[in-house]
Amino acid sequence: MIDAMSGAMTGVGDNATGTGTPSWWEQFAATQSAAATPAANDSQSALLDELQALRQEVADLREDQRIASATIASGTSKTARILERVTPDGDALAVRSAA
Repeated sequence: MIDAMSGAMTGVGDNATGTGTPSWWEQFAATQSAAATPAANDSQSALLDELQALRQEVADLREDQRIASATIASGTSKTARILERVTPDGDALAVRSAA
């Protein structure tokens, strides 16, 4: 109902019928909120699952990158040692002539 003096709605949401049974609006609102909740939960659950899958993929990629970086560092170290052996004191490559 609308209060004639203030223009405000009265009796809405507080069992306006006065009979102890919910009004049609209360029944409609209860049905709508109950029907919408599972879909939202399913959507949230799907998003959380996808986020966890993405986090796992990022962790796997980081591990792959760490392994690749270690392999590159190992190869670089070996190359540096070989170059130090053939270029003593930073000079040009040492060449020997065959007799």
